[in-house]
This record gives sequence, structure tokens and C-alpha cells, in this order.
Amino acid sequence: MVLCFGQYYLAYGQCSVTSTDGYTVEISVTPEAIVAPTTCPFGYNYNVRMSYQINFTGSAPGSVYTLQGHLTCNQGDLFFNLPNSPGSGTFVTTVNPYNTATDCATATVISLGCQDVNIDINGPGIPAQTISCTNSGLPIELLSFEAIQKDNQEVLLSWITLSETDNNYFTIERSTNGLKWNEVQRIKGAGNSKEILHYRYTDQYPLTGISYYRLKQTDLDGTFTYSKITSVRISQPKQDLAVTYSNVSPHLITIEGNAENLHALQVYNKLGQVFTQRVTINRIHASKLTLDLQQLPRGIYLIKAQNVATRIYRQ
Repeated sequence: MVLCFGQYYLAYGQCSVTSTDGYTVEISVTPEAIVAPTTCPFGYNYNVRMSYQINFTGSAPGSVYTLQGHLTCNQGDLFFNLPNSPGSGTFVTTVNPYNTATDCATATVISLGCQDVNIDINGPGIPAQTISCTNSGLPIELLSFEAIQKDNQEVLLSWITLSETDNNYFTIERSTNGLKWNEVQRIKGAGNSKEILHYRYTDQYPLTGISYYRLKQTDLDGTFTYSKITSVRISQPKQDLAVTYSNVSPHLITIEGNAENLHALQVYNKLGQVFTQRVTINRIHASKLTLDLQQLPRGIYLIKAQNVATRIYRQ
């Protein structure tokens, strides 16, 4: 499945490679439009405008050694280079294949068969190889994806789909710089739908300053695509802590709060003694933690962050 905005269908190629060093390179490449003359009585040469998104996850190096690709069209392969490090952008191929038809004014990436993408990659822990990026001709139609500031403390994320095919779920991702992304929340998709569907989620503890957001849409077969990126500036985030107790494991709790507050979290008993070292803290993302209290005796404890504190109960 692929994402498109409004009625503009995009054939995405997505693929990922996990290195023996433990990091993963995720690549999304989109053939967007044909670049050709407006008149062509004897045929025409053309190129393809493409966009890309490259992400590194895990303990990744600054760059890989080689990252380049081949887009297969009806007239042959179009070679292109990609940056060796995380980022996003657009480019136009330079191969100039020749088409004997006279449809230069109306040609599209679909009509010229420019959909199959192969990526050549080589890097630390990744031997030189060519990987096929999956494409699908049945898109999700994404009418809009917006991030709206609420009372300068929360961010309302909303999106509308016109249709969905084999859509498993959406993942809301957030970033401080538009390069390194963290998962904020997963939202179940409709699977298959021909109706207009509205989705909403409120990020109650956005980052201070500019937060970048995007949607990652995952199919039932595990392939994924990304939406365009949107951003919001928050100058005065909320200072409280939200505590959620697990219904499955009574010793597990989730803490949500401002990222600056959660940076240096401490746990105290009612006598003021520090018990942080007996708590297993797992950082989901900058403003969300899970705490395993299994090693604590039952009772009341105080969680103190940088600018705020709250009580919790070890059941």
C-alpha cells in the first residue's frame, strides 16, 4: 500500500536493511512525475522527478558507504544516487531515456511503467548488496495530515483518508530535527475502506520548541510508507506527570510528561531515601517512560522529575 494526497497517487518504494552492527537503514523512494517537453511530434527524452526519505535507527553510524538506486521504466533503467546519511529531499534523474510515443504532455510515472525500484547499499555491518523496494499500485488516499497547537501545551494530530487497502495501522512519529524519529503512538487502521475516515490523536506532552511529526503507514504484509512532514512550535509545555498503571502487570507503570522533566527522574520512599537504582526504567520516547517496580517493597513512593513530582503506589 502507498500513501497519496488528495487524488494524486504516488507509487512508493520502501525497503530496509539491518546491519550486523545492530542498526537499520530505512529507505522510502517515490517516483513523482515525468519531466519532459510539452510537445514531441517525433518522440521525446524524459527524466523522473523523485523524492526520498532515509532514516537510520538504532546505534547507527553517521553514514553508509554506498547508497544508490535504479528505477525501472518501460524504456529501461534510470540510475540515481542517494545521500549516504539520513535525510529527505527531491531530485531529477539524468539518464534521458527516449520514448518514441508522442504523449509527452500527458505522460505519468504509471503510464511509463516507472514503478520498480532497486537500491544498492553498502556500509558498516552491511555487505554490498542490491535490495528490491516493494511497490504497490493500490494506494491509501490521504486527504490531509495536520498538527495543530492546543493552548500552547498540546498538539492535536488529525488526518483523513479517502480510501484504504490492506491498511494495518498508522504510527505517529516525532522528531526534534526531522532526521531522527521516535514512535509516539500507534493507531489501528481500517484494513479496507472506500469511505472517508477521520483519525485524531493528542500529543499531550510535545517537545519544547519545534516538534516535527509524520505518519508511518504499515500494511498487513509489513511494508510501510511515510506521509509528508508537518511541524508545530511549543513554547510552554505542560509541567505535570501522568501516571498509568498496567492492568496486566501490577508492578509496571507508565509515566508521561515534558521531556525536560523526564530527563533526570528519581524515585524516593516516604523517608526520602533514593530507590531509583531498584527501578528498571525503559524510555519509550522523550516524553514517555515505563517503570518496572518489581524490586520495590509494596507502599507509596515519590517520583520526582526536574520541575515536578507525583506519588505512585507499588501494589
